[in-house]
Parts: sequence; structure tokens; C-alpha cells
Amino acid sequence: MGLTVPAGAATAPRATPAPWTPKAAAKCPAGISLAFLGPTTGPDAALSLTEEQGFNLAVREFNARNGARCTVTPVTINSAGDAATAARRIADDADVVGVVGPPYSGESLVAIPVLDQAGVPVMAGGTAPAITASGWKVVHRFLGNDALQGAAGARYLGERLAAPKVAVFDDGSAYGTAVAEIARATLGPRVTVSGTVADPAAVPAAVQRLAGFTSADAVYYAGYNQVGVPLVTQIRAAGIDSTFLAGDGVKDPTWLATPAADGTLMTCLCRPVSDMAKGAAFTRRFTKAYPGADPDAGYAPAAYDATNVLLDAIAHGKTTRAAVESFVGSEKWRGVARVYQWDPNGDLSDGVVYLNEVDDGEFVAKRPLS
Repeated sequence: MGLTVPAGAATAPRATPAPWTPKAAAKCPAGISLAFLGPTTGPDAALSLTEEQGFNLAVREFNARNGARCTVTPVTINSAGDAATAARRIADDADVVGVVGPPYSGESLVAIPVLDQAGVPVMAGGTAPAITASGWKVVHRFLGNDALQGAAGARYLGERLAAPKVAVFDDGSAYGTAVAEIARATLGPRVTVSGTVADPAAVPAAVQRLAGFTSADAVYYAGYNQVGVPLVTQIRAAGIDSTFLAGDGVKDPTWLATPAADGTLMTCLCRPVSDMAKGAAFTRRFTKAYPGADPDAGYAPAAYDATNVLLDAIAHGKTTRAAVESFVGSEKWRGVARVYQWDPNGDLSDGVVYLNEVDDGEFVAKRPLS
């Protein structure tokens, strides 16, 4: 269980505020804080760390612009292994008036009930439909949900590629199960192989079920790299050249470094930075703050935007949890990645899904699917 520490405390380069960095209208209470919640160690850390970078950058820019009147303390809580305890640490810290994260659906479903009970506004990165269908009042999702992603990927395989046979596998995670459920329902009778592969040891048996699959057919995988990497590797080793489409659970350097993943497709609840009106300016500042980092590697622009929504509430003098929550729920906010406005459940009023292809170790955006 990680400690609560100032986010980016070890390396905090001076930030130049972006033109759209919120400007504080009044002085802030001493110690006012925002928290990033996510696994910063362990096998799930890569995606989480890119979102933490977006969070850190937004707070640094805000403080550079408003330090004389309002300084917000960023804190990171490592949720790896115990999301409930991590959420309780935030709930018990009265200085924290908002949270960005967790990035994963499974952790979100554990952490958000604790945060909801304490009235802490949450800019949620988890994409399972249950996150916004459980009656929690503090949730504002900064990505689309998996119902959108699962349906878009399935329609692409069934309508655009007209694959006669599709295998749909999930890894049993909250995220994978949600995406696969929608994909199966959308594809209907095209699904000739279906199952949960919750352990890499079960991959060989799953691959054997693909006997007879050809290049005209497709495999849809919903889950994370722990199962996805051995699955695609063994499928290709077996000589099966069917189209392989994964959800964004594989949006990770591990997938890009997997030789068998070259040529695979991935749906992403994101617009590529190159297609964002403010993307070039964001990329310059992001790579200056984090040399060598790729803003498209995870969801850094969306996490940056989510943080700025909370900072905008603070800039408007909303310095309690209840005031921040009321402000966020009633506003429309234009960020780097998109315009943010939420329905009463906390889902975005519209969503986006892009099709990507792995090409020579990079995700290349191909076309929007929604």
C-alpha cells in the first residue's frame, strides 16, 4: 500500500501555464489539495503513470499562474493491491477536495463507494458501465464507457470487415467482462467461440478452440496484457492469421513491444493528440516536462483535462468537497482532448472511439468508429 506523497515532489520542473490554465479569483485555504489515485507500482502501473503525469502537469501550471493567491498541493496515492484502503486515506484527508482516478474499472468499483460516502468529487478513469450505473453521486467519468467501446469494435468486425466467424475472449476483469459482454451482444451469431481466459495458463486451450479460423475471421480480446500478450503470441505461433482486435486494456508499452502484436488493431476511447485542436501545444509542454514521454501512450491529455476541471472549480472559489462537486456537475468545460459535460449519472454527454493499428512498435490512429 503506497503512502500519500506530494505528486512529482522529486522532480517538479518549473511550469509555464497554458493559455487555458484556470486563473484563481480568490485566495485559497492553506493546504488545499487534489489527489491522483492509481497503481504507481506493479504490472498495472504503466497506464496509471501516464495519467499521473497529466495530473501533475495541470497542477504545476495552475500553481505557476496562481501561486501568489492560490497554491494547490498535488498528492499521489498508490492504490496497487488495496484500492479500498487507498480511497479511505483520501476520504480521511480533509484537505483533499477532489480526486483524479483510478484509471482501472476494477479499482474504481472498489474505491468510489468509499469516496462517495465521504462526498469527494471523483474524475473517474475507469470505463465499466457499472461505475455510472450504481447511484454514486460524485462520479464524473473523463473517458467514454465500455458499452460504447465494445459496440464500436464489434460493429467494425461484423459490418466493416464482415468477418463470418468471431471469437470473443475476455480476461475476467471488470473491464474485460463489460467490453466482451457488449461485443458478444452486438455480434450475435457471428460469435462462434466465446470464453473467459483469466490466467495465462489457460491460453493454450483457448487457442486450440480457434482451429479452422482463417484470415477472413476475427478474434476480439477484451482485457489486459497479462493474458493478452500470451494470447496473441500463441495465436500467431499457431499460424492463425485472423484479424486480432483488442480493447484499450492493452494500451501499454508492453503490448507495443510484443512482436506478435504488430498489425493488431485496438479500439481506444480517445482521439489521437494529433487530431486535437490544442494537441500540438499540449505535446510541447508535456514533453518538456517529461522528456521522452509520449502523450499518446496512455490518457495523459484526458487526465490533464480532468484535473483542470477540478482546478477551475477551485479557481472559482469552490474550496469544499460539496462546492467542487456542485460546480463540476453543472459546468461545460473545453479542454485539450474534448469538451466535457456530464449527464446526471456522470457519463460524458458524447463519446469517441478510435481504431488504432500497431505498426512497428507504435499505435497508429486509423479512423474514428464513433
